[in-house]
Amino acid sequence: MLYILVMYSSSVIGLAFIPREGVVMGLSIAISQTSSTPIYQQIVDQVREQILGGRLTAGETMPSLRALARDCRCSLITTTRAYSDLVAEGLLINQPGRGYIVAALDVEVQRQRAWADIHEHLEQVRTIAARADITTDELLAALGNDNKAKED
Repeated sequence: MLYILVMYSSSVIGLAFIPREGVVMGLSIAISQTSSTPIYQQIVDQVREQILGGRLTAGETMPSLRALARDCRCSLITTTRAYSDLVAEGLLINQPGRGYIVAALDVEVQRQRAWADIHEHLEQVRTIAARADITTDELLAALGNDNKAKED
C-alpha cells in the first residue's frame, strides 16, 4: 500500500491509499505544495530516508513513474527526476519491463553517506557552539556523556 500525503499550507488536501500487487507496501510520502523544497527533492529525500532506514528493502518494486506522479499530484517530469536522482545515488535500479526496484545497499556507500550527514550536522553544531562560546572540549565531553548514558 502506498501512502501519499499532499499538503497545501498546513492543511491536508489528499491522502491516497493505493494497493498494487508487487509494489512497495511500506512506502509513504508527504508532499508539501507550499514548501520551498522542490517536489522532486521532497520525494528523493523521503524515499532515501526510508531505504537507508530499512523501511524499504532490496528488491521491492517502486510505484511506476505515472502512478507516483498521479498520487503526488505532480508532473511525470518531477517523478522522473526524483527516480533518476535515486538511481544516480545507487538507491534504485531501473529494470526494463519491471520498473524501478530498491537496490541492495553497499555497506561502504552507507558509511560514506552517514559520514556526509555527520559532517553536515557537525557544521551546524560548530555554528551553534560558537554563538554560545562553547568549546570543542565541552562538545566532546557532552558527546562522551551521551554515549555513556546510552550504554547504561
